Amino acid sequence: MATDSSGPSDLSDGAGARPVTPGQEGAGAGFGSAWHLAGRFFGSLLPVPPSVRQESWARAHLLEGEREVWALMNAVDRRHAVGVARRTIAQLGEQTPREVVAAALLHDAAEDQGGQATLETIQERLGADVAAYVRACSDSLVVPKRSWRARKEAYVGRIADLPDEVKLIIAADKLHNVRSLLCDYRQAGESLWRRFNGGRDGTLWYYRAAAGALEGSWRHPILEELREAVDRLMAVAGGPAPRPGA
Repeated sequence: MATDSSGPSDLSDGAGARPVTPGQEGAGAGFGSAWHLAGRFFGSLLPVPPSVRQESWARAHLLEGEREVWALMNAVDRRHAVGVARRTIAQLGEQTPREVVAAALLHDAAEDQGGQATLETIQERLGADVAAYVRACSDSLVVPKRSWRARKEAYVGRIADLPDEVKLIIAADKLHNVRSLLCDYRQAGESLWRRFNGGRDGTLWYYRAAAGALEGSWRHPILEELREAVDRLMAVAGGPAPRPGA
């Protein structure tokens, strides 16, 4: 999922976050060039739409009915989804099943754009496989949604039972979000957490818990990247050091 806030090219994992100036004053100062590289290569959660190239790339990987659902997603979710889909393909290779690519691109469609009704539209137009993947990636299909904490706890609690391909999409999703948070925290500091329903403590808990749930039930190289990103976020944002499986 993109968030619960209300690379060298624009097809990089990060979808083109604004670069930051090394040594810039503010939260995270002192990381210097490392933050500059993060700003170049990883996405930002700030409300920036996908580039023309990103939009074209996504549409090239979707069938006609899937493009109609894609168009219903807001611009920020579409931008984020490109990063998630590209990371999923990078992990599985060019032989990635088409349904998995479509699910990675549409993983936020039901959760953030109409819930169960949107999922039923996905099933009718795209088939049961894509709908099942999107359902598994969604923390809620109810409108209005339950409380943020209740949804996240339930979502984390069922990660262990999900198929491996869904775990990969979730890991790519969380990795993209955490790296984006690192970029945005560098620019916004503590004011960043006002944009998240879980606030600072809830957001840090969620990403640590999701990473732990994946690590406890699955083995994949992407988890090392996710753990490294979560560790850095916890350190930069001043949280306690994460424990494996926590």
